[in-house]
Amino acid sequence: MTGYLFFISTNWHHKMPKGNKVNRSGGKSKLINPNSRKASQLMKANNKFNKDSSNAQSAVTKVDLLHRKLLWFQDNVDSDLTCYTDDLMRELTKCYMARLDDELEEIEYVQNIGKRNCTQHSSRERMIVHTKEHEEMLFKSSGLEVPDLKSPTAYKNFLVWDGDAKYLPKIKMTKIRQTK
Repeated sequence: MTGYLFFISTNWHHKMPKGNKVNRSGGKSKLINPNSRKASQLMKANNKFNKDSSNAQSAVTKVDLLHRKLLWFQDNVDSDLTCYTDDLMRELTKCYMARLDDELEEIEYVQNIGKRNCTQHSSRERMIVHTKEHEEMLFKSSGLEVPDLKSPTAYKNFLVWDGDAKYLPKIKMTKIRQTK
């Protein structure tokens, strides 16, 4: 019988369940050494999240700009033609590049009113000027990407397009350059 008592008293490896740990720091998180592995892991995860979100946002912006460009072209094409020639495409592209001239003149007119130094629309003005310079540079060098209106089938498909953004990949695009 003594062996049985001895067996019970030496059962020291059996542990009682522990309760949840209590954060005694008052809700404050621990400081992390900036040179530690944990800090580099957190920085890496943060940088990846920022990069992914900025890439997704820039992709949405590019699709939105392309959608607006195609809607402008659809509103300004001559539906009586069967297809466009190179010269007509260049003229239409020049009209597209001049689409913001009215807004730029309006901003300059508002700034010239009165005798004070008005910088109310300066950020919009800078953005318009930058867009115009970028489009002109593309038009003079590698070419500005526009919908292909020279092919009769692509032109017909472009005219029947209802403006839905999910059909953007089906619209054929081409680059138009300025002739020398």
